[in-house]
Amino acid sequence: MLAFSTILLLFLSNTLASGSNITQYGTDVVEVRNIELKQRSYSYNLILDHSIHQRYQNSFDYFIGVPSEVFTKIPGLTFIVHHTKPMLYRLSFQALCTVSTRDSNGYLRFLIDDRVLISNYLLPNNDQRQKSAPELGDSVLQIDHRGGGVLYSGGSPGTGLACLKWDDVYMREGTHLVEVAGRAGSGVLRVIGGQLSVDLIQYDPTANIQLPFPIIR
Repeated sequence: MLAFSTILLLFLSNTLASGSNITQYGTDVVEVRNIELKQRSYSYNLILDHSIHQRYQNSFDYFIGVPSEVFTKIPGLTFIVHHTKPMLYRLSFQALCTVSTRDSNGYLRFLIDDRVLISNYLLPNNDQRQKSAPELGDSVLQIDHRGGGVLYSGGSPGTGLACLKWDDVYMREGTHLVEVAGRAGSGVLRVIGGQLSVDLIQYDPTANIQLPFPIIR
């Protein structure tokens, strides 16, 4: 948590207000303006604000070469945002990936404020996260298979595989850090040309989006 607080302090000291609804580069904190609903009509779709932000992997490829149950952050795939009202984050990630050994898995996940987003839970990024949410599974292996984002090399190690991951999370007001991270079951996970996209949506407070705030463990 100290490292996370230090990162936020560093970025907040260089905050620039976002002047566009689409951002593609940079690691400054994106400030989301506060919009209030002034007039209601039956045709209004209850979305008060919507912006799209994209971040790109720093290097052409990135290697995660130590098998571990702890996720490793992929440099460049970092997004920091501050908002004063709850917002829906629609997260997507795409890349080309390879797994170096036969019959091995690679895993990709979104991290929110240094916690692993799984099934609308924010869990510690450690090798004991199943103990924080036993209702999700009996082991890290079971939990990390939830919701996709798992690669399998089968009998063709080193073959390029499409790395695709989507998730939605409804976050309370505040400053939040979004990152993409991966881990290898065995061998080496190679991530090529990764792109993180974050759609931020602010709804009218009366909207019922049927997605609760994430459970933090």
